[in-house]
Amino acid sequence: MRYFDLPWRLSLALGRRLCAAPRPLALALCAAWYGLIWISSSRPGSSEPSSLPWQVLSNAAHAPLFGLWAVWLSLLAPRRDGWPDLRGARRVAVLSAVAAGGLLDELHQHLWSHGRDFSVLDIVTDLVGAWLALRLVALAADEFASAGRWWKALLVAALGSFAAGACATLVPRCFPGVGWL
Repeated sequence: MRYFDLPWRLSLALGRRLCAAPRPLALALCAAWYGLIWISSSRPGSSEPSSLPWQVLSNAAHAPLFGLWAVWLSLLAPRRDGWPDLRGARRVAVLSAVAAGGLLDELHQHLWSHGRDFSVLDIVTDLVGAWLALRLVALAADEFASAGRWWKALLVAALGSFAAGACATLVPRCFPGVGWL
């Protein structure tokens, strides 16, 4: 076994364990994770300016945060060969739940958290993270997947998260009068 096979095998083992969890436990995990998102977005924003790299990193953090929530939501889907069946409408349902949760999170930030604002691009970043995470779930369910494909998918997920965060940071600078970006 090569050194980079171990994380792939461990992630598959963890995935199998999570898929074996009863649905009420999966639902509790989904609710608890969204509770953490809610608590995180309840924190007031800072009035101090932050550096551009920190802004990009902060915006990029939406992707793995909501991506992991999409993974937990996928545990509620019916199974095919022991893994969540995320074909077609089921994948759309998970992504729709993430979009709704992202919208609720942004409204919560805007209305109740001092110094925080509403951003459509944050919701887009949430969806990018969810879509990339669901690709990783599908890869885990693929009997022909390999550690090499898994590492490539992780790299794409990291780059996609960073790109979405960079867009969420830089695009509003191109449209200074549009506060909802």
